[in-house]
Amino acid sequence: MFLRWIPLIIVILIVEWYAFQAIKTASNNKWLIGVYSLIVVLVLGNFFWQFFGYDRTEGWTHAIAYAIGFFVALASLQIVLFSFLFLEDVLRILKAFVNFFSERRSFDIPYRRKFISQIAIGLGAIPFASLLYGMYQGRYNYKVLNYTLEYDDLPEEFNGFKITQISDLHCGSFDNFEKVAYGVDLINQQKGDVILFTGDLVNSVAKEAAPWVKLFSKITAPFGKFSVMGNHDYGDYTEWESISAKEKNLQDLFNFHQEMGFDLLLNESRKIEKNGNKIAIILDGKVKSAPVVQSQIFGSGSISGTFTFEEANDLAIILKSGSLPIPISILQEKTIGPSLGLDSIEKGKNSIIIASILIFMFMVYYYRKLGLVCDIALVFNLICIFGLLSLFGVTLTFPGIAGLVLTLGMAVDGNIIIYERIKEELNKGKDVISSIELGFDRSVSTIIDANFTTLIAAICMFLLGDGPIKGFAVTLSIGLFSTIFSNIVFARVLTKYFVKSLPPMRGQNEV
Repeated sequence: MFLRWIPLIIVILIVEWYAFQAIKTASNNKWLIGVYSLIVVLVLGNFFWQFFGYDRTEGWTHAIAYAIGFFVALASLQIVLFSFLFLEDVLRILKAFVNFFSERRSFDIPYRRKFISQIAIGLGAIPFASLLYGMYQGRYNYKVLNYTLEYDDLPEEFNGFKITQISDLHCGSFDNFEKVAYGVDLINQQKGDVILFTGDLVNSVAKEAAPWVKLFSKITAPFGKFSVMGNHDYGDYTEWESISAKEKNLQDLFNFHQEMGFDLLLNESRKIEKNGNKIAIILDGKVKSAPVVQSQIFGSGSISGTFTFEEANDLAIILKSGSLPIPISILQEKTIGPSLGLDSIEKGKNSIIIASILIFMFMVYYYRKLGLVCDIALVFNLICIFGLLSLFGVTLTFPGIAGLVLTLGMAVDGNIIIYERIKEELNKGKDVISSIELGFDRSVSTIIDANFTTLIAAICMFLLGDGPIKGFAVTLSIGLFSTIFSNIVFARVLTKYFVKSLPPMRGQNEV
């Protein structure tokens, strides 16, 4: 049993190490670091203590629920910290490679930056605080959602008929009688004509509902209260001493529904009559059969009645299929015709070609042979991007082309930063070789920071966006990594190759 926990423990340790590094980098306050370490030990210790000592015969207890809640809240903070610092480490190692291939010939990894850790802590605090609030107050933060349903064949007598649906009470999670009583009053305030409870009265065992039966019996509706069983209600998340104990638990739950005044539907349907017109309460959209349950069903059962051979065969097919029809609703649909799609791709290609030509011309005009170096680096960058896109199987869509054009602009921007730093060193009277070394060294951090912040935005677009937004984010992210390598590694090597024949750049004082 312990072996299956080993992968989880390894992942937790890795994430926790990164999170601790973020806290340590953001603040040198020993008290803060000590408090954070204590919280981590208590949360993780309680989590593993509860699960290793978990008695499944007791069901889902408050102690288990709180242990999971605190663990998830802490994990949400640590995952954000891990994401930021891991990406920073990738860039730190990349910079170390740059230093190694430079004149320094050293593989010194730069220190972590304080502001990166502070940003990560600030963003990670949002889900952390939200989950803690949800644990203590969110479960009682009731919301009433109103929907208007329209049917062409609805009898006139049912015009304005009000259905109040409640679901997933999970009584085992309640511990505040007054706030639950407020929820009951809120239900009655809706003045529903009928009450529908759609399952999961408890977390795992029937006794969780016992303290709340009298309170829930105060829910009223003129046309009745109806309920069904949920997956948690059947006791499958608890280990039972015997089959009879599980059967008794289920029977106790049936009795609780009855005491609360609910008509529990067990694969049944009911009809509501109003002024001679009737509507049916059904399950899964259509009434395939409406048998009366004569006794509790455990394991197997049979349906009897006056069926024709064809009706019995149709019902058997439905039961054997093991599936129920699930309606599909389209959230977003976008259709692009062949001619329009071809035209978009063609315009995208033209935009890349025109942008590349203009960039190449400007860089050669202003920076001369250094501009030529930049142009060669841009071509190399494009080859790398298309290679990575092909490697990961990414389809280049029109939004992806837009991300590619933006990447080219950022690549040129990085080269301009480097060359302006070189110009500054040359204007100070330093020789060309020293100026190039210092220009690249003093530009690396700026280029990495600029691309890193853009990468954060791209990741957010990928996680929160859909369709074209994701395509744009993927292309941009791949382009950013390729651009960093092209700017600070490839361009550096290429510049050194041309250094001996470099004439003065425009705007440079003669040296």
